[in-house]
Amino acid sequence: VENEIFELQKKRKEIFRELEEKTKEKKVFETLEEKHLNEFIKEENKLEQLEIDDIATKRFIRESD
Repeated sequence: VENEIFELQKKRKEIFRELEEKTKEKKVFETLEEKHLNEFIKEENKLEQLEIDDIATKRFIRESD
């Protein structure tokens, strides 16, 4: 019986260790995902701003002619 308890405690510790490791991995992936999303949004905003500037320039040229 003591041996069984010892084995179960050992299994429990291993499961908690794995859970802790998986939690850390998940956090790393979430951080990476957030970082890439922010970079994507930043790049999209740059492209949008370039398009807006281009439209404004064309409109200005048309109005000044």
